[in-house]
Amino acid sequence: MRKLLSYFLVVTLMIVTVGVMNVSADEKELNWNGFIYQVHNDTVANNKHILIEDYVGTDKHITFPKEIDGIEVTELAEKFTCTSNITSVKIMDTMLEPEGLTWCETLEKVLVDDNSARYTVIDGILYNKKVTELICYPSAKQDREYIAPKTVTEAYGLQQMLKRNSFIKDVAFTSVVPDCSNANIENVKISGNIAYIPEGSFRECKNLKTVVIGSKVDFIERDAFYNCTSLQTVKLSNNLRSIYSCAFGKTKIKKVKIPKSVDYIDYDVFPTKTKIIKSSYLRKVFKPWNKSQHCYKAYVIAKSKSGTKKYRAANVTKITTINKKVKLKKGDTHKIKTKVFIFKKKKAGFIKNDILKFTSSNNKVVKVTQGGKIKALRKGATTITVMMRTFEKKLHTSRKRYKIKVQVT
Repeated sequence: MRKLLSYFLVVTLMIVTVGVMNVSADEKELNWNGFIYQVHNDTVANNKHILIEDYVGTDKHITFPKEIDGIEVTELAEKFTCTSNITSVKIMDTMLEPEGLTWCETLEKVLVDDNSARYTVIDGILYNKKVTELICYPSAKQDREYIAPKTVTEAYGLQQMLKRNSFIKDVAFTSVVPDCSNANIENVKISGNIAYIPEGSFRECKNLKTVVIGSKVDFIERDAFYNCTSLQTVKLSNNLRSIYSCAFGKTKIKKVKIPKSVDYIDYDVFPTKTKIIKSSYLRKVFKPWNKSQHCYKAYVIAKSKSGTKKYRAANVTKITTINKKVKLKKGDTHKIKTKVFIFKKKKAGFIKNDILKFTSSNNKVVKVTQGGKIKALRKGATTITVMMRTFEKKLHTSRKRYKIKVQVT
């Protein structure tokens, strides 16, 4: 056993030694025109490259060299804090990892060659060539507003931008939501193709005042805006489905309007004093073990001769009607009545229309109200589509909608 252990330790030591030998650096720091650098040796590739650690010269506008003494400059220190107060830098395509520029507190803009094959600069901000990743947002850039390009799908650079730059107050994210916790932002807009707001993404943003959530957002995860103590106004997406616990806890939101698409509001989503304006089909559901806490869940209400029944909207598997063809005369009205299936079983009675959405293919022939009342306006034909306002997306099929053909004579 001891021999086996000794053999293992020897092999491990050899692997570590080889790893150190593969890429090593001269211990001394060198100075070239104010650039403090080290020469790194790659024994496997049998070549050398230079890592820039600092700049101590007097220029405010610097250009990183492609090479020093014939050795290519390819690296920048992970935290290029920069002793001198430079305001702009130009990087070459030989520089493979320039992320350390973010730590330069006086940097206002980044430049690259016009024909750069590796990088793109937009308004002094450094991106990779395809603008899918934000590499460096200058820490001293004093713009108040930042709108993330729709192509940016990597969150890390956006996160570093908000942590290092204190001037940004208004942000708009269009493809990805980064970790913005503790940022100094005041107003945020989430739009584009963003489908959800991650857990705790804006937690502890003490200066955040307004939030606008775009139409593609499907759900808001827990603690998303928790303890944003200045947050007063939030506009929710018309396609939002669910909001999870404490998403807006410890904020100053006095009143909020819940879209009709929402079928679930978790426990303690809003402060207890927040006035929640919601659809009638969202019903309070109390915790069995704690009656002081409640959530909201969507229900369909079915009325029949024998009484009234309520069913979870999430359990609806099909909706339909008795008459899918209706003939009317100009000026006539007709009330749409809908049957419901729960777990594929047809239930007695007709459901309240508050949870349904009605649309007409020709509003000049027939007008339909959001309560499901049809009024014939003039001769012609149209199709009324009836569908659930709120649903679990994975269950959203043609069975949760039906069509009525209307002929006006």
